[in-house]
Amino acid sequence: MNSRPQTEPPLVAVMPYGDNGASSRVRIYGWLRHLGIASDVHSFLGAASSSFRELRADPHVLVRAQVDLHKLAREHHERLLLHREASPLSRGRLEAKLLSSSSYSVLDLDDALAWDVRPSSDPVSLFPKPTKIARAAAAADTIVVGSPSLLEWATTVAEEVSYIPSCVDMTDYPPKTSYELTRPPLLGWIGSPSTEVLLERISGDLLQLHRLSGARLRVISGPPRSLGPLDAMVDRIQWTTQTAHQYLAESDIAIAPMGDSAFLRGKCAYKILQYGASRLPIVGSPVGANADALALLGASTVDAGDSWTETVMDMINAPASERQRMGEISNQAVLAHYSYTAWQDEWKRVMHITDADLLAPPS
Repeated sequence: MNSRPQTEPPLVAVMPYGDNGASSRVRIYGWLRHLGIASDVHSFLGAASSSFRELRADPHVLVRAQVDLHKLAREHHERLLLHREASPLSRGRLEAKLLSSSSYSVLDLDDALAWDVRPSSDPVSLFPKPTKIARAAAAADTIVVGSPSLLEWATTVAEEVSYIPSCVDMTDYPPKTSYELTRPPLLGWIGSPSTEVLLERISGDLLQLHRLSGARLRVISGPPRSLGPLDAMVDRIQWTTQTAHQYLAESDIAIAPMGDSAFLRGKCAYKILQYGASRLPIVGSPVGANADALALLGASTVDAGDSWTETVMDMINAPASERQRMGEISNQAVLAHYSYTAWQDEWKRVMHITDADLLAPPS
């Protein structure tokens, strides 16, 4: 938790993760950097996640984080932005108090927390996300969501709702320059350990693709874990801000499988946007926000029941010029529809940020 400044800057931002947490990095820190906004940032433990493993690491730090948040909630703020939740150890009253303490408050969501129901054996179930998000939504002046599914839900619980997708800083991604296939062909996937299960769901098709073409699957993610039979074709890369994007651009084809549930339909299409920023040809599941992004990016799609093997093999067998054409289309679409530059005016409007609040003109 950051110490409270004597004079409050234009925006107080509260979130569960630090800069290494993908959600906070994209939805909050990315905007603060892009626009150059002085802000009072409060991230619960400053960690990449708020898993119970992280929470148990240092009880003294955990208690201090809770105390600091309750102190923050007793103060008045001009503009407060809450991303997802303030604390994993809350049932929503703390979030509601924070949002109500401000002259103007915004709740930012990039996941369908209203449908994030855990089994009773999961410690998270002690602090139910649906209850928490309902209380926070009722207290916020406006809700900002990152997917069409979340937009549909938010309009049923709030009067003021805005859609702003998760955005990409195009300068972070070195673009792919050669579209001749590597030998063997290299598929790329980037994500987090919690979403690697989506790869396991199509393991049969991927293994058949491996047998037919020798294709390897590069998984850019967290600490190594077994993907079962897929281990025979997987090459793991530890995700870091310094290396992930370069490794991604080396892929021949990027894949984005997705399941279909209320929770998954609420997710943003950030994985696909990273592929487009890297000028990669893409194959993905047209579910939720992914469906819109795949269509705009001119990507190939695999519907439920269709074959990932056949669709990816078609792209492997296509000439390099076709893969290059797809990569260039995807890149231009991300720039036009999903970049910070494309959405900066709307984000400033929703957050009540004026040019006088900026440390420097936006890029």
